[in-house]
Amino acid sequence: MSFTNIVSLRVELPACSYSFSVQVPEDANVTQVKHQISVTCPGNPKAAGQRLVCRGRFLKDDEKVCDIWKTPEESRVVHLAVSTDAWTGEQPRPHSAQAPAPVPANIALPASQADTPGLATPTNRVPPPAYIPLPPPSHTHLTTPSPSSLAAPPSPFSNMPPRAWTYVALRHNVALLALMTNFVEQPTLAIPVQTDPQLTSMLQTIGLHTQSVPLPNGNPARQLSVEALRRLGYEWPSVLDEDYPPLTAGGLDFKKATVHGRPFIQPVDPTVTPTPYQIHALKVLTHTFAILSLTPPPDLTLSPSISSARVISPSEIVIAPHVNQVLQQLGLPQVPAHAQGQIGNAQIPIVVGNGGGRARQFPMRALLAPLLLLFFRTALLLYFFAPMRKPLGWIMVLVYVVYEIYSAVMGALPQPPRDAPGLQRGAGAGNQQPAQAGQAAPN
Repeated sequence: MSFTNIVSLRVELPACSYSFSVQVPEDANVTQVKHQISVTCPGNPKAAGQRLVCRGRFLKDDEKVCDIWKTPEESRVVHLAVSTDAWTGEQPRPHSAQAPAPVPANIALPASQADTPGLATPTNRVPPPAYIPLPPPSHTHLTTPSPSSLAAPPSPFSNMPPRAWTYVALRHNVALLALMTNFVEQPTLAIPVQTDPQLTSMLQTIGLHTQSVPLPNGNPARQLSVEALRRLGYEWPSVLDEDYPPLTAGGLDFKKATVHGRPFIQPVDPTVTPTPYQIHALKVLTHTFAILSLTPPPDLTLSPSISSARVISPSEIVIAPHVNQVLQQLGLPQVPAHAQGQIGNAQIPIVVGNGGGRARQFPMRALLAPLLLLFFRTALLLYFFAPMRKPLGWIMVLVYVVYEIYSAVMGALPQPPRDAPGLQRGAGAGNQQPAQAGQAAPN
């Protein structure tokens, strides 16, 4: 004689904000589950008008419960959709008491979200989650060092959260510690306690050993997290800024558990009602797990421009006394005598380059349009005149094409700077002033 295990399925009815549980055999199929829902659910919806959704897909009628949930650790939650003509009675009403925020029944780390099941919505109280992941401890076991392990110093987290989520990670760790008020062995976490004096005093009450983490660029961690979340299109959850209720005795007791080789905490007795202190921590965790799984936007840093123009005052430009000797050896016009000390009152804009001695690139983009137009003009000329039998015509067309290409290339090349007219006049005056000075010397 064989006995069939009876399992409990949690049914969520989002259209009515109602949830309930049904008891079905483990080997029952989806059709039998629908009939049981028709008997248990208020309003008694017909089985033909029901659609069950689990993990983002509709369940087929021939699927069995044991095939959908293969392990007892999985959260057996289905979402029910009922057509309007399938109700035989009054539809169920939402629960009178507003339940706290939903808590995942089996919470996985943000790095691996493929195994995370759906969320279970409580009815009358916050049920304790089956497993909550623990951050890795800050201490490490003594092992033989390897080149990969020596490349970077040990970190309190295996995957350190981005700097944008530093404040969120702080609230996340505090919520975990709030759940473990009755936990004997508390891990050491690296969190910036200097960002929030209230959290510092609460951590001291819990007995957490903390160490400071430098904040990026001296900005408050909370403002950085709020700005990063706003850029992603989300609003900052106010529950992260709310105060924790007073710490009371009792509540859930947790113990260590290992699931798939990863550390978790598990309630010793899930039937115990958590304290308001722990309930608030569960609300915080529902938001921090979602935020820490997001990729923060990249930091907007202003890259230095390649070149910037600035006006240099005349006092900054000083010409060496022997510059005329060098110019005379090179065969260039000399600088006038009145400019030997400083340039005149005119301000000269000088472009100061930041990119170093980077080679000038040939402006190919500026040549595309002229060469394309030249190609069409030449094709049109050959189409109408067709100088196939006239060598003189070919020579004229070839000369025309070469001239146009030469003009386009010369027009695209950067032109050398022209000398200012005042500088040429000054140079001429400089050539005359030595002669005048020489004539005046004998006098």
